[in-house]
Amino acid sequence: HLHQMPKRPQALDPLIPSPLDEICMRLIQKDPLKRYASASHLLHLIGGRPIDEEIRDYWPSETVGRTTQKALLRESMDELLHGRTGTAFTFTGSNGHGKTRMLDLAELFARRRGITVARGKCRDQDRPFGAFTGIYRSLGPERAPDIVRQIFESVEQAEGLERYLILAAFRDYVIAHAPCVLLIDELEKADPATTELIQYLIRNTIELNQASVSFVFAHQNKLQRGFKLFTGLDSVQYHHLEPLNASDVEELVLAITESSPVALVLATRIHQESNGSPAFI
Repeated sequence: HLHQMPKRPQALDPLIPSPLDEICMRLIQKDPLKRYASASHLLHLIGGRPIDEEIRDYWPSETVGRTTQKALLRESMDELLHGRTGTAFTFTGSNGHGKTRMLDLAELFARRRGITVARGKCRDQDRPFGAFTGIYRSLGPERAPDIVRQIFESVEQAEGLERYLILAAFRDYVIAHAPCVLLIDELEKADPATTELIQYLIRNTIELNQASVSFVFAHQNKLQRGFKLFTGLDSVQYHHLEPLNASDVEELVLAITESSPVALVLATRIHQESNGSPAFI
């Protein structure tokens, strides 16, 4: 197998069904792009339905491709569950390539493990710490220091507060909810205060305190505003989401249709016409 393809199973035993023969040969293809995109892909092909990655109220409910990224997210959530140090993920990619979907998956994996999840979103011309408004609402005011309540419940009282006191209070507030995951979408729109708080939290939860806190960010690309906030943060993992390959598209089609020769032809056509864009597909 190292230098040439082995014999087909049917050549060794003519009683092996042709579909199984084809599956075996595809599994051992030298080119990874010619293999199945994932175990879920193969499961769809033989008529099964995976449920680990289904996101209710979304269509399609299953996320295809991104196998490495999904595995890393699962591993990170398992680490949090066992009280280990968190991780910071940043997903970049063109519009429609699934950045928000990766945040959805991170939330799904965390909630299924009983881990606290808080989610925020950056917006153009937002108020200071705007992305953390949703995170504050998710975590609730019960364990929030007074200074954190002032920031999000009374803009007037928050004026003039020393910045370091705000950052340190929010760090303590987040750690009090550990294990937890903070999700922030559209980071390229982050206001300066949000950027500063993200830098501080990553450095003072993961890098210095080894707290059970993880971060998952979606950012359009490295050239946009907001990405420089990660400069000097060694704990941040970067994952650029490329277009789906042909096997990923085949898995997606099989996830929403019955497995058949027609479905496979359809998958090939869709991949050709979409250039692998998940949103287009």
